[in-house]
Amino acid sequence: MNLDYYLLLKKKYNVILNNFNYLIKSYNFLIDYELENSNYYNVIKLLYNVNTLNEQKKEILKYKKKCISDIYNTCNHNFVIDFIDIIPEKTKKISYCKICDLKISEIIPTNYYDV
Repeated sequence: MNLDYYLLLKKKYNVILNNFNYLIKSYNFLIDYELENSNYYNVIKLLYNVNTLNEQKKEILKYKKKCISDIYNTCNHNFVIDFIDIIPEKTKKISYCKICDLKISEIIPTNYYDV
């Protein structure tokens, strides 16, 4: 497989994960509504659906992590350091590859150096 394939796949996984997040948020809204109306049977059914969605989301996250690993191993990286504006008075330093757009934080967990 080539780099373009993995990059497209990563985008698709992000879309799927965003859809899962939207569905889970919607279900949580419904759960709150049903709790307010004391419809506990419906709450149980909705909670089951949320659990199922969360399990499926975990599976997609595994595939996305594998995809990021494949991108990392396939790309001839050209990492750069850049500063992005958070608010007009504050910037944040980021490091990313100009070719595949992987951020260092995607490759190295943020708590990596805390060990």
